[in-house]
Amino acid sequence: MAKKHTEIEPPADLFNKIMRRLNKEEQLLILKRRVFGFSVGVLAAMGLSVYSFHLMQNILAVSGFKAYFSLIFSDTLIVLNYWQSFLTSLLESFPAMETAVFLTAIVIWSELFKKLLKEIKNIKNLKINYGLK
Repeated sequence: MAKKHTEIEPPADLFNKIMRRLNKEEQLLILKRRVFGFSVGVLAAMGLSVYSFHLMQNILAVSGFKAYFSLIFSDTLIVLNYWQSFLTSLLESFPAMETAVFLTAIVIWSELFKKLLKEIKNIKNLKINYGLK
């Protein structure tokens, strides 16, 4: 009793479907790696922001900027009479470099966070559109 084995013909577009699926899986892997990279960047920028904020607070306390600035509210008439000297004292005691580092860290953090959210949305769309896991 010999049984006949007939070959089952695969659909003509099976190879193309497999290649498209592999391409989508590769895109998903790339997106996941990008999300990981942006996540690390967001955490690093957040750490830098916190560190630079504390540094800026310490420099503000040491430089006397807070004391000069509080004169606006306590001795307004004196500040108005000597406004040029007052502004010069404020500018000299203002920690410009620390403020620039802090603001730069905040801008970097916000840009990385925006890109992270965009990549997460891309992953979600790819999974929904192509049924990927």
